[in-house]
Amino acid sequence: MNKIGIARPTLMALLSISIFQLSSCKEKGCTNPNAVNYEESAEKDDGSCDIKSYLTLDLKMKVADEDLELGTGSYTNSAANAYKVERVLFYLSEITAHYQGGLSEEIAEYHYFDASAPATMTLTKKHVAQGKIDSLTFVFGMRGDLNKDYALPATTEHINMQWPTPMGGGYHYMKFEGKFLGLDAEMHNYNIHMGRLVNSMGSTDPMFTLTLPLDGKDVGAVNFHMEVAMDLDGWFTGEKPYNMEDYGEGIMMNHEAQALLRKNGMNDVFKLIKTWEERLD
Repeated sequence: MNKIGIARPTLMALLSISIFQLSSCKEKGCTNPNAVNYEESAEKDDGSCDIKSYLTLDLKMKVADEDLELGTGSYTNSAANAYKVERVLFYLSEITAHYQGGLSEEIAEYHYFDASAPATMTLTKKHVAQGKIDSLTFVFGMRGDLNKDYALPATTEHINMQWPTPMGGGYHYMKFEGKFLGLDAEMHNYNIHMGRLVNSMGSTDPMFTLTLPLDGKDVGAVNFHMEVAMDLDGWFTGEKPYNMEDYGEGIMMNHEAQALLRKNGMNDVFKLIKTWEERLD
């Protein structure tokens, strides 16, 4: 009697089945980290990725039309002060993009900038609405509850930016420091420290809000960059130039200097340089 033989599966067939089974078991989902519905555990893209816009603010430090050179650059302001820049630290708050139709996207409640730390000079808000952006607004300094003693996380940067409580409390809006050549032909320190000054002489707040027009730039599924310059020379330029000889090494207790810097800052410091897009998909 003949026995009917049963063919044994070949090694290649077994491997093919195993690979198919492993492939079938992979977790499906959105594998694009730029998407709103990105799933870190997903191993196989299922085509469901929802790509939305990013908004990025790139802030560049300038002196007139030149890139700032910390410690090495030599500059002359409108008051004929020859100066060098050693440190620039500052806050912007309520950084917001405004769309046509009334929609707005807050890019950051506040942000700390350090001219010597490139990582601090860029901030990005992910997954924002698409549409036409008319303007970018921000506050130089801190407003409301942000400008109170210990309101910000107790990092080294924020602690170093605290404004003395007897002088109003809260935080420095800016520390702009370096050296200038005096009329005596000697180098002197200057420390342009801006913040809300409250003392027996009164109250002066150099905080201000700026609007930079974007003229209806159309934002799709891209990383939309806005490059803004802070022109340090602008702090010295205005109807009345800021003369380092007049104000000496420090201005934290000087209402006149704080008010003058605010006026100059509103008019000739922050400028929109350019915008551009990077695809996300």
